[in-house]
Amino acid sequence: MGRMTDTEWQAFANEGERIGVLATVRKDGRPHALPIYFVVDAGDVVFTTPKASIKAKSILRTGAATLLVSDDAIPYSFAMIEGKVEVETDPKTVFDWTVRVHERYVDAESARTSSERLTEGDAEILCRLKPANVFAIGDVAGTFSAEGSVS
Repeated sequence: MGRMTDTEWQAFANEGERIGVLATVRKDGRPHALPIYFVVDAGDVVFTTPKASIKAKSILRTGAATLLVSDDAIPYSFAMIEGKVEVETDPKTVFDWTVRVHERYVDAESARTSSERLTEGDAEILCRLKPANVFAIGDVAGTFSAEGSVS
């Protein structure tokens, strides 16, 4: 397949129960990367995270993040999505999106129960990663070339 179009990477990222790895930059400049649940909505990557987390603090400070989504089966594919992150703190909006994101990974009842616990006391923020740069390759095993690579 090679380089994915916007439509292709969005479908790939939203397929099944893919987990993403979100990367941010700590205050001292060190990278910070952790797995997250997410959904793709109208081209944006939407997720929630605890307000007190390093992810949230980094996003609130820098307004940016990178998400890596990959699969673990041949022919291997991945999408790296970089961009600015818009943050929402309205409790109802955060709760509704937390439920929606979690429903991708667990049944509706479990999603609602876990979302109630996670958003209690306004503990979560809603993040919307707006893609500015996407590098996505489908069928890495069939399209990889070392030409032009930097060592």
